[in-house]
Amino acid sequence: MKPAADWDRVTELLEQALEQPAEGRQAFLDHNEPDPAIRAQVLKLITTWDKDPHFLDLNLNVPAKAGPWVIGREIAKGGMGRVFEAVHEDPSLSRRVALKIIGTERFTPNLLESFLQERAILARLEHPAIGRLYDTGTTPQGLPYFAMEFVDGITLDKWLAKRNPGPRARVQLILAIAEAVGYAHQNFVAHGDLKPTNILVTPNDEPRILDFGIGRLLNTSDAGHLPMLTPSHASPEQLAGRAITASSDIYQLGLLLRDSMQARDRELEAIVERCLKPNPSDRYPNVGMIVADLRAWLDQRPVSVLAPTLAYRASKWIRRSPFGAALVLALIAGAAGTSWQAYRAERQRLENIRQFEETRRFTRNLLAGIDNVPAAAQAAIVKNTVAMLEGLTIPKQQNPQLLLEAANAWGLLGNIQGLPSSKNLGDTKGALRSFEKAIALAERARPDLPRESIEMLADLLGRTAILEHHVNQLDRVAELKNQLQSAILALEAFGNSISLANAYTGLAIVEATTNRRAAIPLYEKAIDTYSQVGKGTTQQRALALKRLGAILLVENRLDEGAKRYQEALAIERSIQASPMNISFTLSDLALVNRRRKSYPAAIALYREALALRESAHSLDPSDNHASTSLASILSRLAATLAEAGQPEEAVAMQRRVLSLQQKLSQSQPDTASVQHTLAWSYLNLANLLGQLKPPPPPAEAKELRRQAASLSSRFPLAELTAELKKQGISTP
Repeated sequence: MKPAADWDRVTELLEQALEQPAEGRQAFLDHNEPDPAIRAQVLKLITTWDKDPHFLDLNLNVPAKAGPWVIGREIAKGGMGRVFEAVHEDPSLSRRVALKIIGTERFTPNLLESFLQERAILARLEHPAIGRLYDTGTTPQGLPYFAMEFVDGITLDKWLAKRNPGPRARVQLILAIAEAVGYAHQNFVAHGDLKPTNILVTPNDEPRILDFGIGRLLNTSDAGHLPMLTPSHASPEQLAGRAITASSDIYQLGLLLRDSMQARDRELEAIVERCLKPNPSDRYPNVGMIVADLRAWLDQRPVSVLAPTLAYRASKWIRRSPFGAALVLALIAGAAGTSWQAYRAERQRLENIRQFEETRRFTRNLLAGIDNVPAAAQAAIVKNTVAMLEGLTIPKQQNPQLLLEAANAWGLLGNIQGLPSSKNLGDTKGALRSFEKAIALAERARPDLPRESIEMLADLLGRTAILEHHVNQLDRVAELKNQLQSAILALEAFGNSISLANAYTGLAIVEATTNRRAAIPLYEKAIDTYSQVGKGTTQQRALALKRLGAILLVENRLDEGAKRYQEALAIERSIQASPMNISFTLSDLALVNRRRKSYPAAIALYREALALRESAHSLDPSDNHASTSLASILSRLAATLAEAGQPEEAVAMQRRVLSLQQKLSQSQPDTASVQHTLAWSYLNLANLLGQLKPPPPPAEAKELRRQAASLSSRFPLAELTAELKKQGISTP
């Protein structure tokens, strides 16, 4: 039995059967296919597809214009919708695009959710062999559209027929396609519908992959509905209705390579066979290995899918070297043992380099690619990334640069998992494990790369201490603070640098958790160091100014604190800092006015900050940092409104605070600081209800205080217990 050939037959029959009337499909199969197993497989797939309304024909009224794009001729029509040539309404831009409009039958909540999730990722796919996404929007009828790069080329199958290139040119083109697919996988996107008509070849013989708009986030399951696909170019698992994965693309790359081959070639056939394995686990584990084998074929080197016999290696050596035959004879004459040892050593060296480069590439892609992915979708990526890093073998004598790259990767994961000051998943335990792994790896690299290792250690120690304080592990905070102080002493020996200034800031943040005044000179040293270093430190300097300003406000040094914040705000506006960063500056300037009892000015600043945080939260409600920040600004605005004599709006604001905090509490049930904040939210709402006139029945306020007392009992906090006692409430 030949599984790949069987699947070819299944997909061929499936396309033909779907063109028949529903009542005639069984008779068509009986007449055209003698194998009952294949007939049964096709019928099973047809039954599944019939349950999915996404494959209905489209009936779309095309508007004259979508967004700024004037629509012209129709280019193509497919499962997602129709594609039109379009030009920008401003003729001076001279931009021509391929505008794809999604059809009404496909406009479902699931599709809309996927569309919003994917467009942030697609915008980051900047590769010369991938058709770029320029714009997204909705038509006047409300249908989403993509404005893609217009590629002046012909489809892959037509290019092969028209140009009839030689074997090397064919492999070089498939190699370029595979490299682009590998790039997409590194950015956590699978294509899922690689076929000749989705690949255009330019007059310069360069490929462009289209339709990444139907791709899926890697390691997320959307098998609840069948994705769009072409039966003849779909993998077995796709036809069975399972989710698109990187392995689906590997199968389709195998089909592209097979269909582009002119004549039989043992090595290329072995590559194709590995790609087309019915079981995804038997295929190439990643596209990078396909790329490596295609390059090896072009360079006359052995491919990985054939046994590395001496005869095979020798034959490749002879082909690529004019002196190959003589060297083979020398091996036979007695030099084989020594050469084999050298060969193994060289392979180990190359493997070390490969691991280093893969880890570096992964780290960069994680930093650049995951930030715009909604927090809820990051969980699967993080899970897979942890498994990947856990499986990275790092021998004791490993290149120290690889150790630091791996440490940096674990540190980035820790941020995403649970660092409170950034977008995170609320997984504090996972974040602490990742930070500890990162610290251990950086320590291992320290003897060989002292400065780089200490710079990374200082950063990691500061972040870990912040997180340990977040979970109330104060003994561990003290231990980490001592280590951070030692790292700073070592850094000072190398002179002023951004890393040293960052280390001062990190130590100041940790110090402020127990001794605010001790943090003031550290922030001042950080600000001074940023100023001396100069270029590239503007954002960090603004952040240090704000943190120093916050402590000065708490110390009742209002004028000094306000001055620091005004400096920071001027910097942030000049460099167009992120709206979230600016919102924190506005919030603290509002606090200055609140302390001065300038309530109209304070409320105006709070409302400006609130608008910025509302926007960030609406983009990704699953982001814990955005939710926490929104709850914080609402709470401050509620308190200020109450002080200004507007209790009705204050109560409404505080109810929103409580709703947000309850959701955060459910996602982090064991994090003490989150539960403390929820307890204060209950208590604050109870207190605000008492300011309403006429006051509401006391039952709600009583229940709110009971909830606060219950949390105080489970997660003791002296200030909270004292406030409850002051209000005559004892904790259970």
